Amino acid sequence: MAARPSYLSFAEGGSCNGVIWLGADKTLNDTTNFPNSIYSGFENLEDYRNTTVSMEDFLDNYMDAELPGTYQFDKYYSFANIFVDKGVFQLNNCVFGPKCSGLGSIGYGDFGPTVRLRGDVDLQMNGLYFLGTIRIAALADAVAKGVNVITDNVYGTRHSQCLVSTREPVSAPGAIKISFPYVVQFNPSGDNYDRDYDANCIHILDNNGHYGLMANREATDGTRGATFESLIHGIAPGSQITTGGFSSYQSSAFTNPNHHHGWAGVFGDDSDDGQGPKGIELTIDPVTLFRQPSYQGSLWQQARTGTRLTSDETLTYDAGNSQLAYGDSADNALNIRSRVWYKGIDTETAQVVGGSLETITISSTDREVFYG
Repeated sequence: MAARPSYLSFAEGGSCNGVIWLGADKTLNDTTNFPNSIYSGFENLEDYRNTTVSMEDFLDNYMDAELPGTYQFDKYYSFANIFVDKGVFQLNNCVFGPKCSGLGSIGYGDFGPTVRLRGDVDLQMNGLYFLGTIRIAALADAVAKGVNVITDNVYGTRHSQCLVSTREPVSAPGAIKISFPYVVQFNPSGDNYDRDYDANCIHILDNNGHYGLMANREATDGTRGATFESLIHGIAPGSQITTGGFSSYQSSAFTNPNHHHGWAGVFGDDSDDGQGPKGIELTIDPVTLFRQPSYQGSLWQQARTGTRLTSDETLTYDAGNSQLAYGDSADNALNIRSRVWYKGIDTETAQVVGGSLETITISSTDREVFYG
């Protein structure tokens, strides 16, 4: 089953501002604005849609009553909300409801991103809201009837599969930039400004519209913050991905203390292994990773405090490669499974890490790294 949101496609860059995607669950329950006819492959839906049914209960009841016991439910995944072919694209002040609990695609289809990049794109994001998760933990009645549920690709608790991706492995390589610039600043104090405004930040919310909390990262009652398999996933081989962090943090002198923009709220645990979403997940070599000039070494930053995700692990330098930055994602402020990326070239895979990096000391030697 695929969650296929109404999508926007941009061939030459542009902007998307103020759009709300309700998500698969709220769309399912809104029988006034979304009639049964929009759902392909489903019949007799009027008996199963109402304002309180969860996606889990709907699927269980529907398959039990309407589908043959020989049916195989092999995946529950999603399609992209936005497609961008090339150019500068600004994504501002949008709300994204949850799409799917599982993983997968058809053939070489999308890995369920919010934004899919098709070529050379400069993607700038701010003022975004990720609203809750869809949870599928058991389909007891359907299974009892004989429906074969492939649990690894159906069960889970997720907002969707990833935030940004290309269509690897069949995409042509691209030159991709991803950053989170601020758009408003107030209260100047010398060269300092407040930048922790809603329009600048990325907001991680639970199903009730409240900020996700670390204490609720494993919750099953709708209070888990939105989460993904990974944030940046599956860049096409041969691509160059250049990341900026938060321009308010080029230097601590440019932002008033505790007024930084960044990620507000805490991601929930992803379903597969009880950890938060991966940061950058590369699946096919080689990809070249660069950091934009004048940014410090961390891609992920907490709103207000300006706390950057770095590392609490013993680091082992490996040119052109990476290692997990935290033993447990809950050891950082955002519950992200971030990594430490080491400057250099992996001579076996040709993966490259470079750009404006941070110098740290590893085993008495200065090395250049970024955290992402």
